[in-house]
Amino acid sequence: MANDIVDLVIEKESVNLELLYQELASAIGSGVVGISTGAAGSITVHVDAETAKTQEGAIRQVVGEHDASEQTAEQQQEAARQAEIGALRKPWEQWTEADRLAFIHLLAEQQGILPLA
Repeated sequence: MANDIVDLVIEKESVNLELLYQELASAIGSGVVGISTGAAGSITVHVDAETAKTQEGAIRQVVGEHDASEQTAEQQQEAARQAEIGALRKPWEQWTEADRLAFIHLLAEQQGILPLA
């Protein structure tokens, strides 16, 4: 049946779930329904039955080659934003004009006035 979901349990010590999902979706396509963590050292890739039949080897290869230390573009943007916020954690008297402008820019992004970088 086309709606059957197969759970492929694959040994993998560390994983960046967001990135791995992007990698699987890019390599395999819409047959990948999702991924989840389970027992320590393993993940479960949820795929439709047809994809499991035809792409299991490719799925295992993508998971095997996955580097959990890499980040998605969104994760990189968030890390940069957090670094900007961290740089502003100091007494007001120490703020420079550049700090004040950076703070205003961050607030404008947060409020949707400016698009996120």
